[in-house]
Amino acid sequence: MYSLGWMLCAVCYVLFAYNTYAQGNAHDPCLSPTTCGECIRVPNCVWCSHTMMSVQGNDSRRCQLRDLMTYCPLESLVDPIPVEKILVDIPMTRSLRIDEPTQLHPQRVSLTNLRQGLVHNISMQFKVVKNYPADLYYLMDVSHSMLDDKNNLVRLAGSLVETMRNITTAFKMGFGSFVDKNVIPFVEKTTASCGPRSLPEIGCSVTYSFRHQLSMSADVNEFTASVNSTSIVTTFDVPEGGFDALLQAMVCKDQIGWRERSRRLIVFATDAHSHLAGNGRLGGIIKPNDGLCHLDPENNMYVEALNQDYPSLGQISRFAKDNDMNIIFAVTNDVAPSYLKFMELVSGSSVAILGPDSENIVELVRETYEKISSSVEMMDTAGPEVKVRYYTACTGTLVQENNKCGGLKVGDIVNFTISIEAIECPVNVSARTPTIQIKPVGVNEVLTLDLEIVCDCGCEKPGGPGFVANATECNSVGDLECGVCDCDSLHSGSNCECSADVNIADLETNCKPDNSTNVLCSDRGNCFCGVCECQKRPNPTEVISGKYCECDNFSCDRIDGNLCSGHGDCNCGQCLCYAGWQGSDCNCRTTNETCIPIGGGDVCSGNGVCNCGSCQCSANSNGRYCEDCPTCPSRCDEFTPCVQCKVFQTGPYSADNEAACNSECTYSIITQETVQVEETSERECSYENEEKCTVKFVYGFDSNGARRVRVQKEPICPEPIPALAIGLGLAGALIALLLFALLCYRIATYFYDKREYARFLNEKKNAKWNTDNNPLYVNPTGTFRNPTYKL
Repeated sequence: MYSLGWMLCAVCYVLFAYNTYAQGNAHDPCLSPTTCGECIRVPNCVWCSHTMMSVQGNDSRRCQLRDLMTYCPLESLVDPIPVEKILVDIPMTRSLRIDEPTQLHPQRVSLTNLRQGLVHNISMQFKVVKNYPADLYYLMDVSHSMLDDKNNLVRLAGSLVETMRNITTAFKMGFGSFVDKNVIPFVEKTTASCGPRSLPEIGCSVTYSFRHQLSMSADVNEFTASVNSTSIVTTFDVPEGGFDALLQAMVCKDQIGWRERSRRLIVFATDAHSHLAGNGRLGGIIKPNDGLCHLDPENNMYVEALNQDYPSLGQISRFAKDNDMNIIFAVTNDVAPSYLKFMELVSGSSVAILGPDSENIVELVRETYEKISSSVEMMDTAGPEVKVRYYTACTGTLVQENNKCGGLKVGDIVNFTISIEAIECPVNVSARTPTIQIKPVGVNEVLTLDLEIVCDCGCEKPGGPGFVANATECNSVGDLECGVCDCDSLHSGSNCECSADVNIADLETNCKPDNSTNVLCSDRGNCFCGVCECQKRPNPTEVISGKYCECDNFSCDRIDGNLCSGHGDCNCGQCLCYAGWQGSDCNCRTTNETCIPIGGGDVCSGNGVCNCGSCQCSANSNGRYCEDCPTCPSRCDEFTPCVQCKVFQTGPYSADNEAACNSECTYSIITQETVQVEETSERECSYENEEKCTVKFVYGFDSNGARRVRVQKEPICPEPIPALAIGLGLAGALIALLLFALLCYRIATYFYDKREYARFLNEKKNAKWNTDNNPLYVNPTGTFRNPTYKL
């Protein structure tokens, strides 16, 4: 019988396993796709199109994570891999023309088989080259307030050209002028006749919107003459129509003379605000600006000024970006705030503050150009289905997500890593092959990326590899697509084996244990017309069974690779133990025979309890049979009788009772010349025999836990006491002691007499009295004197 604790543990384990399985399936991104196309649209999922796919367990599905797809033949694996190919790569040291050096490398790349959700990186370089061509178009407001500015521009034109050619020798300039639309209320009069406000120094010219006066030229004299011949015009309102002129200067490429590969700059010089889209309605002009070039080929005048409204900031920004324009708003300080707002909305634009009468125009152009040419900012035309990211270290070492770098010098190379990620699969098939242009802002060079987003599998399309029409695998009533049958309208089922008259959902319900799951046949079999056909295992002895393929005979607990420890059979995930064994893995014996030391003895040597055939020792013992117990009482008395009878034929199990000796002493007893403790599990013993000799022996246990006794062959007996020698020795010692005491006494008296005699002699020498006058002296031969006699 299992204990209550074991049963609770088993229940908890089952619940934990089920919860882990359910959570794993809930977070498995490859579980829900049912077609190859759906599968490859999930990042890191791959599809197996093999018609006879060998299914090996729960994870053997057609759509599976790439790392877990180990059971599919390589030739049947559908896993589109991005393929990058460089189509055009003109080295940065070469160019198509001498005056058109290449800064961007490479120029065209194709990237095919890019899957949704996966990222591919391509490399790109930008190099700051020397003498890169520069085209500057000076677009000037020629209203009355700009008269002094025009005169200064004529005077400073040579200095401006010389300054720019010190930066790049391939420099050209063009010139155009603007005023405003020649319609009331923007002007006071629309004809050339002079009005009351006309001044002699400016004449009576007709107001115009935009006039292109000089195409790109390297001749400074042509530029000076063109500016000098431009007339100043009087207008009525303060805002001017400069944005009409700005748009025409950008889109009329051939007329302006913009070079195909150059850094294009437009200096927009004015001291007034500019009209914006919608202001034309004041003059009765309601037609929106179409953004096209409308220059009269004879006089280069903008001919649609009175028919189309002013352009919007959005149009200005779009055409500046599309035509790689760098716009410098050279304006006076009082109108600068408006143009600073425009700068935020217009791509590639900057604002420079004009000094009085434009005296600082040369320095402004130089500083702005150097700032533009010493930096690079990447942009792209990617749609919402593609995310483009840029990573670079600029000219340092730390790579960061960044699309711009500044502080560049001629010869510097900036390496960009461009991350391309398909965010979604477009519904429109044509949108799956977009062409993306990646280019620096304000530079007419571009990396063209021909992209292909793969959203479907070739084996799903007629004529594709792996597509079979009316396949025999589909009972000739369906097409085989990527290993899966697409049945006709009259059949259903995984092999088109079922009639379409029966609802396939009802049939699938019979292959599920309940409605709490959508998994058919426990994901370990196929549902054929409402009946589960369980998968076959590569090992024929391993069988999946059950109505819903929920059972098997191979998923029970194992010990050392042995199913149910080799002591039971696996049945539907549980071990059925053989007789004498128990436990979830049948590794627990039901008897305590294996807990008794070899050769006999107490269970676990009396120092523990037997659990599942193994000893669980107390805290102060260890060993297979808990035989090693350093702190336990000695067992010497237990082994002494056997040592006496087996080795010395004495003791309670003496030789006359041989049966008792053999029955009680069944363990190994060996004799040795000497014995001593050799292992930590051994203990040393001794006893005194009848001859008062000490017998030494050691008991312990071998590696198998069997008791073993080692006895010293010869007892240790004491030596006999030498009485005569001891008596003579004592007598001699006593006599020697007496003689030594006498000698010491004689030496002491000698030194004492000698010291007293010396003292006597010393006193005699120093005495004040002699024998005649010493009152204490009494002559022994004289008469007796009265002791009271006084002198």
